[in-house]
Amino acid sequence: MKNQQNSTKDSQEGIVKRHPDGFGFFIPDNQDLPDIYVPKRQMKGVMTNDRVVIRVVPEKFSDRLRAEVLEIKSRRS
Repeated sequence: MKNQQNSTKDSQEGIVKRHPDGFGFFIPDNQDLPDIYVPKRQMKGVMTNDRVVIRVVPEKFSDRLRAEVLEIKSRRS
């Protein structure tokens, strides 16, 4: 498993699950890595099961990580 410091610099590919309230969770292809919170502002145009590329960034004032959506690779199927 990657350590958090290294994973914040890497992009990752996987799918997104959207919550009805607008935020989502990124589910990486690498099942050894945890799901990552995607803030509502990063979910614009992203739908459940879309394949995306994200960058992992630390939350300010917290030990949590969040995802920034860099690219939508393909739409849900």
